[in-house]
Amino acid sequence: MKIPFWNVVIALAFLTGSSSAYSHGIAGNRYFDGTLTFDDPAVADEAILPNYTNLNHPTQGSNVTENRIDWSFARLLTPTLAFTFDSGWVHQNWPVGHTSGFDAADVGLKYEAYRNNQHEALISVGLAWGIGHLGAQGVGEDKANTIQPGVFTTSVLSR
Repeated sequence: MKIPFWNVVIALAFLTGSSSAYSHGIAGNRYFDGTLTFDDPAVADEAILPNYTNLNHPTQGSNVTENRIDWSFARLLTPTLAFTFDSGWVHQNWPVGHTSGFDAADVGLKYEAYRNNQHEALISVGLAWGIGHLGAQGVGEDKANTIQPGVFTTSVLSR
């Protein structure tokens, strides 16, 4: 009996253990949380496993349904510096077939450059390397090397 791939993925997602969520970034009395869309400025140990998305979009003259399972990992090297890694798996359903493969992978560093508890402010900077030609060519993720700088800031910088 063959078990469909997505049934296995969903079962594994439900079987993974869960624990209480703790504050991700605090400056003074302000709590800064990360979201699935935007990263927060806090530098911390974290693992995001799995992050599932389903997108329908037009491409190359037809429509494609894209299912993604992404993961991200950050490990503190010092209290203000973290090593980061992220990648994923992509499955695309085309009208005439499907393609699957690994997403591009990034490794990087994130540094908490500024913290002011009195003004409840955090600013971090990051630098990531998109590892070239590591993703699957069949899903369009076989890209060249990239360097990705980033600035992560709080929305409350003056009081």
